[in-house]
Amino acid sequence: MALTRKSRTAMDVLKSNIEYISTYSKKIDDMLNGGIRIGVITELCGNPGSGKSNLCTQLCISVQMKYGVTSNETGTVIYIDTEGSFVPIRLQNMAMAAENHYKNENKNSMNTNSIEQLLKNVTYFRCINVAELIACLIQLKQIMTPERNVKLIILDSLAHPIRSIIDGDHLTRHKYIVRIVTMLQKLASENNCAVVIVNHMIAKVESQKNEAYCAPGSLSSQKKNIYTHDLS
Repeated sequence: MALTRKSRTAMDVLKSNIEYISTYSKKIDDMLNGGIRIGVITELCGNPGSGKSNLCTQLCISVQMKYGVTSNETGTVIYIDTEGSFVPIRLQNMAMAAENHYKNENKNSMNTNSIEQLLKNVTYFRCINVAELIACLIQLKQIMTPERNVKLIILDSLAHPIRSIIDGDHLTRHKYIVRIVTMLQKLASENNCAVVIVNHMIAKVESQKNEAYCAPGSLSSQKKNIYTHDLS
């Protein structure tokens, strides 16, 4: 009698195909149901100094470690810096600390031969305005080859180039946001990589209630058009 495979639900199949990059913070990973999901966009929102760029630096390391990716399939990083917040020495220090941690546990977690190689696996772009950012994203289509094996794209941040559109009205800025995020989502899905977008909190005033509060920035307001995970 022929044996058939055990059936599974559509949800089981979906979950089995989902990959995550660990943030190395259990609380954050739990909030995200496992970590930074590969294949979609995750938005990090927070006030200045809240640790958004530090978390991005940590992800640059995590994605290159076997224990940092649920599938154990490590990869390289594209880091797009629009604010000048990327600090290479911080990345180096985090990498050394992570390597020492796993050595103490007798685990060979590094997918690279040296700290130097780990740094080389992070491709850095500095974009100061919207035009440079869009040109960079177009260029990524050519450089994201199977050999490069990009598993993570970081945009730190989206807010800065959008603010540089001095003469643009709300509609113009909205169009640029949708265009940029659509390009990033396409890169994520076509290359099976994670995309992390850093955004700032903005102050909103409720005149009728006579109160002010902080709210996520421009990307979060576009959720009806763009599929993202929001961590704020």
